[in-house]
Amino acid sequence: KFVKMFDTTTKVDRYLGKVYGLTAVGLGVAAYGAKLNLEGVMYPGFAMTFLQILLLIGVGATEFSARTTHKDGGSPLRIALFLAFALCSGVNAGSWIRTGLKSAYGPYYVVTIQDQLVYESFVLSSLLFGVFTVAGLIATPGMLFLASSAIGIVGFVTFWTTIASFFGLASLLAIETAFIRLGLVAASSYVLIDTWLILQKARNGVRDVVTHSITLLTDFLQLFVRIVYILAKSKKEEKKKN
Repeated sequence: KFVKMFDTTTKVDRYLGKVYGLTAVGLGVAAYGAKLNLEGVMYPGFAMTFLQILLLIGVGATEFSARTTHKDGGSPLRIALFLAFALCSGVNAGSWIRTGLKSAYGPYYVVTIQDQLVYESFVLSSLLFGVFTVAGLIATPGMLFLASSAIGIVGFVTFWTTIASFFGLASLLAIETAFIRLGLVAASSYVLIDTWLILQKARNGVRDVVTHSITLLTDFLQLFVRIVYILAKSKKEEKKKN
């Protein structure tokens, strides 16, 4: 098996299979949520974000009771809460897709989930997620230090860029660089670190398939929305040149 390359036991092997399997299902649900957003059926906003928070609280509150019947915390109720969280996350991600595509093709462009740019973004996100997942499974202390340092530096730059923007001292390009381009570096680093943490917890018997799936789903979407924006900006610049 693939994960055998990374010094895992049979139990850890099975557990990781569950986590990544549930994460994949969650991504499918998130894609449907993005589709609902783009079709005008569901809309993001404060209410959607608040619902996500309530769902996360529900996942945390039901962990202890779920372990009485499911050692890995994967009870039907918690899985249902996870899927609802994935749907809400997809609805919010749909706004990034809409903004990116309209930025690239114009305000009157009809955005659909089947758009070529969305497909390209998903493929690139999957490749990047896969690379940093493998890195997390074989991570050395040096790799973890570099990833943690990258997150810290990006967080520092983003914080001061935000402060500067309130006083009109940061340009739009500086804000975009901090939140999108440097944010992509931080999001990639989170994939590595979170994968490593999930693996270490699984080895130590701390297994919560729903919580860990939420972590990986969030990591993937953080990559995806930034890649959508970067590709859209690139296409916009290409159109200007032509």
